[in-house]
Amino acid sequence: MSCNPLSSDSENKLLGVVLCGGQSSRMGEDKGLIASDEGNWAKQAVTRLKHLNIRVVVSINEAQQETYKTIFKSEKLLVDHMDIHGPLRGLLSVHCKFPSYDLIVMACDLPDIKQETLIYLKCLYEEKVGEHDFIIFANKGQFEPLVGVYSSEGLSKVFKLFLAGALEKHSMKYVLENGNTYVRELTPEQIKEFRNYNYKEDVSS
Repeated sequence: MSCNPLSSDSENKLLGVVLCGGQSSRMGEDKGLIASDEGNWAKQAVTRLKHLNIRVVVSINEAQQETYKTIFKSEKLLVDHMDIHGPLRGLLSVHCKFPSYDLIVMACDLPDIKQETLIYLKCLYEEKVGEHDFIIFANKGQFEPLVGVYSSEGLSKVFKLFLAGALEKHSMKYVLENGNTYVRELTPEQIKEFRNYNYKEDVSS
């Protein structure tokens, strides 16, 4: 695959999205605010996506507004407003604000994702743009939906189903299984990057 991820005609249609709007109930604190060498997990994820030379926004829930305004400029923040649960709430909220953009998404609670993996994802996007609704990784056949590309066309289809009351399930798995999804299996080295951090003891281990 030949790709220069820092120079592309499609950059003006690609928007980076850091998903921070989860409730973090098992962690007991906002995952995006967990300290890291780059400040916190949310800032770290933003930095990773900005290195792809694209605009980046941060998806948050309403309760996070005041705190996140102390970290990011207001114009970078986008508050979830869809009457839907889970990560799809953030995705569709961003899609409604930027309906012509393809979204390259990264959840804030995947701090081990390497820059090289995001560069590789953008290269896949450059190669597959226009051919698929969604581009995601999988771990032994199981989707890893929180680092991926969601096209404007694909999200428009999902949004129309939602408005019509025809979106049978609000899970990312359902959306990916029923969309035109390109799946790339993770390498053994990449699998380590997708470690889940759900509890405080996970962060210190």
